[in-house]
Amino acid sequence: MPHARSSDITIALDPASDLPLYLQIAHAIVGDIRRARLGPGDALPGSRTLAHSLDVHRNTVLAAYTELAVEGWVRTEIAGGTFVVANPPITRAPAGYPGADSRSPGYALGPTFAEDRPPTYRPGVYLLA
Repeated sequence: MPHARSSDITIALDPASDLPLYLQIAHAIVGDIRRARLGPGDALPGSRTLAHSLDVHRNTVLAAYTELAVEGWVRTEIAGGTFVVANPPITRAPAGYPGADSRSPGYALGPTFAEDRPPTYRPGVYLLA
């Protein structure tokens, strides 16, 4: 069943923020999901379309979509698009949302309380002693 693309996503980016642009995009999308502006099955704009409208590199949007997928907010279909999942994670916004909560795993989309979700980790190189 084809989904309509959600073209009414409004994202305000703050280049002066300490929060990376891809996390600002992810926070804005999570906010729209939490406010029910985006619902289960709704399609997010294509990465090229959103990158063009925000005047950012496409990889920035892809990083945001990847973060959302890892956190369980969206699912991606190869050559089909990115869609809001039917059952997004149960979360509460950290203090100062939208902003990084350094006490939680992952980046800053809020702590996840779903028991069946594996922990998320920051990408990077880890030295094992």
